[in-house]
Amino acid sequence: MPAPIAGLGQHLLHLVQPWGTGSPLAAIDSTVLRALGGVWHQKHREAGEVPHPAIATEAHWTRSDWHGWGYGGKLQLVTTVADVGFPWPPH
Repeated sequence: MPAPIAGLGQHLLHLVQPWGTGSPLAAIDSTVLRALGGVWHQKHREAGEVPHPAIATEAHWTRSDWHGWGYGGKLQLVTTVADVGFPWPPH
């Protein structure tokens, strides 16, 4: 999932070009995305053993102040303060 999210982010930056208006301000937030298929425990990870094929091997333990600990990844969002808009519907 990281590759499609990164691709979407790059596409949006290309469309919007948020720093083209000269605004250096940005807000950043993130949320935990829990992995499906179970947890890959440290002892199995260190041994290189994947106990079940549905386990997301790219996932790790991550912490959120709001949701606590979770096994998965984080989706991070960066937004700028600028005079831009997203074209809708997308071309």
